[in-house]
Amino acid sequence: MDNLPLSEKNQETSAEESQRPPRADLRDAIGWIALGLAVLVGSITMDRLEHQNINPYTVPGLLPGLLGIAMVILGSVLGVRSWRRGAAMQPSPRSPAWTANNASAW
Repeated sequence: MDNLPLSEKNQETSAEESQRPPRADLRDAIGWIALGLAVLVGSITMDRLEHQNINPYTVPGLLPGLLGIAMVILGSVLGVRSWRRGAAMQPSPRSPAWTANNASAW
């Protein structure tokens, strides 16, 4: 695989990515959004040190807040992408339809 040209490696990567179930991407998106919101809330509630006349652009919590926003945005993009790939239409792994369809695979 190391001797393959770059275009063939990209095709293999995209083939592996298409095999990943959209429902797994949706769960990952929910996790990233939750983590981003937790970071954002933590940065908003951080002490601002106003009594020390700190420059507003150097306040503690600015960078974590921006990173939290980025995590929420990128998690949302991943969620929309997985939704468009049919994450909502896939049967749950615990449903009878899933076990009947995949029983032969085991």
